[in-house]
Amino acid sequence: MATAQDQGPPGNTSSDPMEEAFASTQMTEEQSATYASWPPDMQALYDAWSADQQGYYWTLPPERAELFWRLSTEDRMSLMRMDDTTRERAWTMIEAQAASQAPEGETVEPDDIPEPPDPEGL
Repeated sequence: MATAQDQGPPGNTSSDPMEEAFASTQMTEEQSATYASWPPDMQALYDAWSADQQGYYWTLPPERAELFWRLSTEDRMSLMRMDDTTRERAWTMIEAQAASQAPEGETVEPDDIPEPPDPEGL
């Protein structure tokens, strides 16, 4: 007979390791301050992300966090489903693509990163 202690914390019914790895129910004070500093459209976009996307976002270094905003929902989810080695390779490619799009000394704006090619059009 399983007891409540055997079942883990209340409300944790997920068996998806990705969700367990990245999901966070509360922001830290620093994260809350960062969130509060964003314009309303960024807050709305963040609020629309799943809990695991939100949790993963806070694990990223600043440069990758900036790029994470520019990814499509599908690309964000794909990154989070990858094992650590594959994810690191994907980030290396994302960073290289972003760097190749910006003239030296300039930052990459979201509209500067081209959409990935349509695989059906190849």
